[in-house]
Amino acid sequence: MNILETIIAHKKQEVARRKKQKPLASLVKNLGASDRNFKLAMRGGRTGAHPRLIAEIKKASPSEGLLRQNLEKEIETIARIYDRYANAISVVTDEKFFQGKPEWIKKVKSVSRRPVLYKDFIVDEYQVYEARVEGASAALLIASILDGKKLQKFIRIARTVQMDCLVEIHTKSELAAAIEAGAEIIGINNRNLETFKVSLETTLALAPFIPKDSIVVSESGFYAKENINRVDQMADAVLIGTAFMKAKNIEKKLDLLGFSPQFPLHCPLL
Repeated sequence: MNILETIIAHKKQEVARRKKQKPLASLVKNLGASDRNFKLAMRGGRTGAHPRLIAEIKKASPSEGLLRQNLEKEIETIARIYDRYANAISVVTDEKFFQGKPEWIKKVKSVSRRPVLYKDFIVDEYQVYEARVEGASAALLIASILDGKKLQKFIRIARTVQMDCLVEIHTKSELAAAIEAGAEIIGINNRNLETFKVSLETTLALAPFIPKDSIVVSESGFYAKENINRVDQMADAVLIGTAFMKAKNIEKKLDLLGFSPQFPLHCPLL
């Protein structure tokens, strides 16, 4: 099995355990109204001077190993920085392979007004509800690990609980499946999840085929301002995580990538 297949096999077992511990009927009792709009935060990136920014919190990854040793102690500090610079915050919640935790979403929301993306390997509708219970405004759905019926179903469920979906694709066939399923926000992952190699050419090749009324997010491979400049006319937003997690000074890295504080302290919710 490649790394993606290994992750998915483990994820199915993990979700099955959680469903036994807390059945879906019990989980949904904790659903609350969404207070932040992810889709609205992403709009207009291609018409502005700079794409919108989804800044990510991620402790580790299979391709990079440990990214930030003391992340758990820094989450609120990092979220406050992201709150001023970013339009949304992504939280990688997978525990075994990325060393994340779902409860980090609530920590982020306690100090930031940005909408939060629940980033995990969603294989079961249970996780869609989980994302909303944790307080996420959007959930990542990966087209390569879901058939068309499941993708459509999960998008529909998300909408019923007032949550957006970032549907991630890497190929033309996955893009076609995302469009067919009704995806409104399409993320082009520049990282091949089977090999974990990164190429911005993926965004350049696929973005022209995405419907004009869709929101386009380019994910992975942004370490310098020049990388962002390559996709800024094709993407409404960029998702950046590793570059920030590796940086000793995250604010300095944001500046080097061309981002400046856009939200003053105590500005209203989006």
